[in-house]
Amino acid sequence: MNVQETEDDSKAKLLSPCSPALLQDVEGSSIQNQGNHSPDRKREEDLRILAVTYSVLFSRYAIATFLSSFFPTYAEDNNISGTISGLIFAAYPLGITITSAVGTDWMHRLGLKSCLVVGMINTTLFTFLFGATPTLCKRFGFGDQNQQWFFLLFYFLGGLGGAVAETGCIMIANYRFRENSGAISASIGTVCGLGCMAGPPMGGILYDYGAYTGLTAFFFPFLVFSAVPFIILAALPFALGPSFSDEDMSASQQQQQQQRSEEREQMHNDEELNGVPPNDNDEGKNDDDDDDDGDTTTSATTSITKVMTKSRLVSLIAMGINGGLVSSLDPTLAYRLSSKPIDYSSTMVGLVFMVSSISYIVTSIPCGYIMDYYKGCSHVFKGVQAGGLLSLFVCFMMLGPLQLRIFQSAFNNVPSAWIGMLLKGIGSTGNNAVYPDLVIGIRGNDEKVHAMISGVWNAVYAVGWAIGPLYGGAVYQVVASSIVSV
Repeated sequence: MNVQETEDDSKAKLLSPCSPALLQDVEGSSIQNQGNHSPDRKREEDLRILAVTYSVLFSRYAIATFLSSFFPTYAEDNNISGTISGLIFAAYPLGITITSAVGTDWMHRLGLKSCLVVGMINTTLFTFLFGATPTLCKRFGFGDQNQQWFFLLFYFLGGLGGAVAETGCIMIANYRFRENSGAISASIGTVCGLGCMAGPPMGGILYDYGAYTGLTAFFFPFLVFSAVPFIILAALPFALGPSFSDEDMSASQQQQQQQRSEEREQMHNDEELNGVPPNDNDEGKNDDDDDDDGDTTTSATTSITKVMTKSRLVSLIAMGINGGLVSSLDPTLAYRLSSKPIDYSSTMVGLVFMVSSISYIVTSIPCGYIMDYYKGCSHVFKGVQAGGLLSLFVCFMMLGPLQLRIFQSAFNNVPSAWIGMLLKGIGSTGNNAVYPDLVIGIRGNDEKVHAMISGVWNAVYAVGWAIGPLYGGAVYQVVASSIVSV
């Protein structure tokens, strides 16, 4: 074996546990000099990938939630109905659903860097345009009554394009750390919870302070938050480091196929040494497998079909319902908290939203370790989901008491609102059990199937996230109540 073959083999071994396009190959000179320090090198890459993933997810969820502390009251003041307000809130996760459901294959080929650039630029642009909508409508004579349609369009496009970065990061994290799927799922959920925790209070504070800046109170929060993904984008070369470079996927696939061919050749040699004659049919079958691996469509489709049993389909549906219940509060809770007997300002509404994120974070990490401890136990995962839904049932009973004297006297007060939001966070933790359940029995090196499962997982949650505001806004408008009651 010559020197060039040795370098190619080393490069293939380095890349073999990783998704060929999303993880991006390191430069040849760095590989040549790494010697026996590949575990340290991989650990450094893992930390960099996690740092980028967490930064992107934190910013995306903070941007997705910061307007929940003030936009519902703004919409009501500007004669935007509860149904349209709910539709606006649903537009963002609807865009995420479309990207996550149909875009995993081309994102897999696009590469992590390109996904981040596309997603962060999109998030910056449409967050800014959403905040500038009232000013733009006045300047160009569209009228205040047409604001709602521009809100809807810009929020949808922000979710659609921004999800390229979000889904790409989730795909790479779930595959790279697939041996600890419970912990990584919990850590992703924790970071998203931190974003949800920071978004509403920061949005409320910036909205209340915006009137004193010379800008409008509505525009100022969007101006600040639109700068966050731009900062992440500017820091990207330093975050990923100089060792990451865009790589042609076909070249990486050839390297993986070469490695598998060498492994099969070694296996046949071992069989000959043990007196087992080689099987020509097996050799032909292996060659066919190489062709399938080059495309992986058939393999991926088969594996996804095996994963989507009735039991796991129920888990996905339950996850969508969970997400829908939680997100139904986005366009409606501000009405409840700003009316009697609570009468909170936008800042205080944001703080109440933050409480649910805190309880989610506190319960998410221990839940992740429990799921890793009971790895492969589907009954435990479903029990965690069921506990989350039960917690949400009690949460809604406290936040939206029925019009009965016994419920009104017990729950129509300030402490019930705070306790209910604590239970909301605990209920959201139940969704962390879904991804570990979906990957039971999946081959660890089947990166395309892992990517597809990550996309389905993110898409189903986003569907619930999209339906929730529609349901919440419509019910609020119909019953003319201060909060949605379930």
